Amino acid sequence: MKFLYLFMIALLLALPAGANEAPTEAEREITYLINEVRDSGQTFVRNGTPYPAAEAADHLAMKYNRVKDHIATAEDFIEKVASKSSVTGQPYIIEGNDGSEVLANAWLHEELDRMRSETPQSESTK
Repeated sequence: MKFLYLFMIALLLALPAGANEAPTEAEREITYLINEVRDSGQTFVRNGTPYPAAEAADHLAMKYNRVKDHIATAEDFIEKVASKSSVTGQPYIIEGNDGSEVLANAWLHEELDRMRSETPQSESTK
């Protein structure tokens, strides 16, 4: 199932850029972050309404696809797309299974840092 989601997100990212172009480092990192949201099992609160992780990931992918031409880095994605509502400006919150809450901005930055620290240097420069 995870492979299917990865494939769908990668396909969505590749379509506007052209079928023959490889995804950029930023696109790979953004896809990674969206999939981390999907696989987290956490509850994402958007404008006061809780959403399951899969719905939150779909929402972030939809928002990203609308503005991807203006997003140059994974940090841009976090700050401009994935941290708050573009309608109300309210920050997105992630509720852990233990009842803890963290701002999506902080959670996503941690996931990005973790991914980068676990990726061998030779892979990140391909």
